[in-house]
Amino acid sequence: MADRPPGSYPSDRPQPVTIAAILLFVAGGLGILGGLLAFGAASLFGGFIIVLALINIAVGAAAIYAGMQIMALREQGRVLGLVIAGVGALFALVYLIAYQQFIQIIPLLLYGFVGYTLYSNAEHFRR
Repeated sequence: MADRPPGSYPSDRPQPVTIAAILLFVAGGLGILGGLLAFGAASLFGGFIIVLALINIAVGAAAIYAGMQIMALREQGRVLGLVIAGVGALFALVYLIAYQQFIQIIPLLLYGFVGYTLYSNAEHFRR
Protein backbone atom coordinates (compact mmCIF):
# COMPACT_ATOMS: atom_id res chain seq x y z
CA MET A 1 0.00 0.00 0.00
CA ALA A 2 1.41 3.38 -1.02
CA ASP A 3 2.01 6.06 1.55
CA ARG A 4 -0.36 8.97 1.38
CA PRO A 5 0.83 12.52 1.90
CA PRO A 6 -0.39 14.28 5.06
CA GLY A 7 -3.77 15.87 4.67
CA SER A 8 -5.00 13.44 2.03
CA TYR A 9 -6.69 11.06 4.47
CA PRO A 10 -10.46 11.05 4.52
CA SER A 11 -11.89 12.99 7.42
CA ASP A 12 -13.56 11.28 10.35
CA ARG A 13 -16.15 14.05 10.18
CA PRO A 14 -19.17 13.30 7.98
CA GLN A 15 -19.90 15.87 5.30
CA PRO A 16 -23.34 16.86 6.69
CA VAL A 17 -21.69 17.67 10.03
CA THR A 18 -19.21 19.94 8.24
CA ILE A 19 -22.09 21.65 6.43
CA ALA A 20 -23.93 22.12 9.75
CA ALA A 21 -20.81 23.74 11.25
CA ILE A 22 -20.49 26.07 8.25
CA LEU A 23 -24.16 27.05 8.59
CA LEU A 24 -23.54 27.90 12.24
CA PHE A 25 -20.51 30.01 11.22
CA VAL A 26 -22.69 31.92 8.75
CA ALA A 27 -25.55 32.33 11.25
CA GLY A 28 -23.12 33.53 13.91
CA GLY A 29 -21.46 36.01 11.59
CA LEU A 30 -24.80 37.40 10.45
CA GLY A 31 -25.96 37.59 14.07
CA ILE A 32 -22.90 39.59 15.06
CA LEU A 33 -23.28 41.84 12.03
CA GLY A 34 -26.96 42.40 12.83
CA GLY A 35 -26.10 43.23 16.42
CA LEU A 36 -23.48 45.76 15.33
CA LEU A 37 -25.91 47.34 12.89
CA ALA A 38 -28.52 47.57 15.65
CA PHE A 39 -26.17 49.83 17.60
CA GLY A 40 -26.62 52.37 14.80
CA ALA A 41 -30.38 52.26 15.30
CA ALA A 42 -30.04 52.54 19.07
CA SER A 43 -29.95 56.34 18.94
CA LEU A 44 -33.34 56.31 17.22
CA PHE A 45 -35.11 53.71 19.35
CA GLY A 46 -33.46 53.90 22.74
CA GLY A 47 -31.77 51.56 25.18
CA PHE A 48 -33.90 48.50 24.54
CA ILE A 49 -32.26 48.09 21.13
CA ILE A 50 -28.83 48.11 22.79
CA VAL A 51 -29.86 45.17 24.98
CA LEU A 52 -31.19 43.28 21.96
CA ALA A 53 -28.01 44.06 20.03
CA LEU A 54 -25.83 42.71 22.83
CA ILE A 55 -27.94 39.53 23.01
CA ASN A 56 -27.66 39.13 19.24
CA ILE A 57 -23.87 39.53 19.38
CA ALA A 58 -23.60 37.00 22.23
CA VAL A 59 -25.74 34.42 20.42
CA GLY A 60 -23.73 34.99 17.23
CA ALA A 61 -20.49 34.42 19.11
CA ALA A 62 -21.95 31.25 20.67
CA ALA A 63 -22.93 29.98 17.21
CA ILE A 64 -19.40 30.54 15.92
CA TYR A 65 -17.96 28.80 18.98
CA ALA A 66 -20.35 25.89 18.47
CA GLY A 67 -19.28 25.66 14.83
CA MET A 68 -15.62 25.52 15.85
CA GLN A 69 -16.31 22.78 18.37
CA ILE A 70 -18.38 20.83 15.84
CA MET A 71 -15.51 20.97 13.36
CA ALA A 72 -13.35 19.40 16.08
CA LEU A 73 -16.13 16.82 16.74
CA ARG A 74 -16.50 17.84 20.38
CA GLU A 75 -19.68 16.88 22.23
CA GLN A 76 -20.02 20.32 23.84
CA GLY A 77 -20.22 21.91 20.39
CA ARG A 78 -22.87 19.43 19.32
CA VAL A 79 -25.02 20.20 22.36
CA LEU A 80 -24.58 23.96 21.96
CA GLY A 81 -25.33 23.64 18.24
CA LEU A 82 -28.52 21.73 19.02
CA VAL A 83 -29.62 24.46 21.43
CA ILE A 84 -28.86 27.24 18.95
CA ALA A 85 -30.62 25.35 16.15
CA GLY A 86 -33.66 24.76 18.34
CA VAL A 87 -33.93 28.38 19.45
CA GLY A 88 -33.28 29.66 15.92
CA ALA A 89 -35.94 27.34 14.48
CA LEU A 90 -38.39 28.43 17.18
CA PHE A 91 -37.87 32.12 16.42
CA ALA A 92 -38.16 31.50 12.68
CA LEU A 93 -41.42 29.64 13.28
CA VAL A 94 -42.76 32.45 15.45
CA TYR A 95 -41.91 35.03 12.76
CA LEU A 96 -43.44 32.80 10.12
CA ILE A 97 -46.73 32.45 12.00
CA ALA A 98 -47.02 35.87 13.64
CA TYR A 99 -45.90 38.12 10.82
CA GLN A 100 -46.61 35.78 7.89
CA GLN A 101 -43.15 36.41 6.53
CA PHE A 102 -42.84 33.32 4.39
CA ILE A 103 -39.17 34.02 3.74
CA GLN A 104 -38.68 32.72 7.30
CA ILE A 105 -39.13 29.21 5.94
CA ILE A 106 -35.48 29.35 4.81
CA PRO A 107 -33.92 29.78 8.28
CA LEU A 108 -36.48 27.33 9.65
CA LEU A 109 -35.32 24.68 7.18
CA LEU A 110 -31.63 25.50 7.70
CA TYR A 111 -31.86 25.33 11.49
CA GLY A 112 -33.89 22.14 11.11
CA PHE A 113 -31.10 20.67 8.99
CA VAL A 114 -28.48 21.65 11.57
CA GLY A 115 -30.51 20.17 14.42
CA TYR A 116 -31.28 16.94 12.58
CA THR A 117 -27.70 16.50 11.43
CA LEU A 118 -26.23 17.05 14.87
CA TYR A 119 -28.81 14.76 16.47
CA SER A 120 -28.43 11.92 13.98
CA ASN A 121 -24.61 11.97 13.92
CA ALA A 122 -24.06 11.85 17.68
CA GLU A 123 -21.83 8.79 17.44
CA HIS A 124 -19.12 10.76 15.64
CA PHE A 125 -18.59 13.21 18.51
CA ARG A 126 -16.24 12.63 21.41
CA ARG A 127 -16.52 13.90 24.93
